[in-house]
Amino acid sequence: MSHYKLVFSTVLLLTPLMLPVVHLKDITCAQHVFNVSFPMFGELVGPGMIHCRNCSCCVAAWSQYNGELQTVVLSCYPNVVCLSKFCKPEWKRTHYKCVCSSNMCNANITPSHQPISIRCRGLSVRREESQEFPSVPVDGLSFTEQVLKEGVITSQLCLGILHGRDVVIKCFPPELKGLSTQEWKILSLLTPLRHKNIVCLLAAGSGHGQILEQHQLLVLKYYPQGSLRSYLTQSTSDWATTCQMAISLAKGLAFLHEDKNKDVYKPAIAHRDLSSDNILVAMDSTCVISDFGLSVVLEGYQIMNRKALDPAMISMTGTLRYMPPEMLDGSLNLISWELALTQADVYSFGLILWEIFSRCDDLYTDNHHAPEFQVVFSKELGLNPTLDKLQSFVVENKRRPELPSAWDRTIQPVRALWETLEDCWDPDSEARLTAQCAEQRLNNFCPYPSPIRLNGRYTTNNANVP
Repeated sequence: MSHYKLVFSTVLLLTPLMLPVVHLKDITCAQHVFNVSFPMFGELVGPGMIHCRNCSCCVAAWSQYNGELQTVVLSCYPNVVCLSKFCKPEWKRTHYKCVCSSNMCNANITPSHQPISIRCRGLSVRREESQEFPSVPVDGLSFTEQVLKEGVITSQLCLGILHGRDVVIKCFPPELKGLSTQEWKILSLLTPLRHKNIVCLLAAGSGHGQILEQHQLLVLKYYPQGSLRSYLTQSTSDWATTCQMAISLAKGLAFLHEDKNKDVYKPAIAHRDLSSDNILVAMDSTCVISDFGLSVVLEGYQIMNRKALDPAMISMTGTLRYMPPEMLDGSLNLISWELALTQADVYSFGLILWEIFSRCDDLYTDNHHAPEFQVVFSKELGLNPTLDKLQSFVVENKRRPELPSAWDRTIQPVRALWETLEDCWDPDSEARLTAQCAEQRLNNFCPYPSPIRLNGRYTTNNANVP
């Protein structure tokens, strides 16, 4: 990874998360990008000038390289509220950065392709700054009495209101500080990229009052349909809706694993705890990936840290029944461990796909109605499988979820679906599909968004359906 890409990724990762603005004024900022891709949030109105759309902030970032300062980014900065009208540089571990709210306020650093002399010696900047979880209460946040999930050894989920908007509040007790900080770091990186299949973080801060005084809070967008497991337990769906759920989940996972977003650099991320309990369902029946407390940033990890691999990065973690065989028996590829973690995610993704399609009415050609929802492996191993049972079933016997007898495998889309599932949970991790390839497969055989009855009553003329 180049020095400037590293700086750019850190600019995103170390962004202070602030409350989103409903009504944003436009602003004109200096525009300059050197040796990295940075999204255009407006229109160029002159040399080195950009008129920002729905932005109230400008950003400037420049790195210290070979003893001199090099401008990396001057541009618009969306989705944040800036309190200062002036550029006040601060040291952020790998670079200087300022965010400000007046026209051309970021122009005090002259953009140049040549290194410029250091002009910040008189500034009081911090050479060491760790990314600490916000320690002040979230302004404008109030709790309702409804608890969505009672946490004993995990976080507690509550409904709340933030500036008149329904939100979910994830409350972490002090003993889970590591999880809350890690999830906040990951979501602080992902939220500015605004992917609809990734949960949206609205704010973060400390609890207040006697009960939550020591807690850390993440304020998230509220998805009324709840978790995917809850949705599948209560609802069946037709082929089109099922395909929409599957493809949206694949899109979210592919976005996490990729190191680019619309040709703009982003660090790759492994989720490490994919399950139907950690996925939400939006009102349009698309899937939204959540729960990033065990997630890790992958790309350039060794370069950024310059130290030995942390054993916690490759340890057995996540929800037991969704763990891949190489995680269950401790045979994870340590040479290409970053790739191995994404392959582990794809295995879990395949099991979740099986759960999603198991509730598709159109796949059951006998009575056209899906049976009651069963979490993966619950029929074979029960609701609380032990590690020993999973090792025997998944690793030694190479067993996977069964093809429901009512699914007609002679129908090409059903056959293609089953082949895709098998390629996601292949015992050989290196033979598994990538998330991006799985998304392409689903798009090939799913008549998304047009509906199709697979029981032979009628079909569409969709080109993807043979």
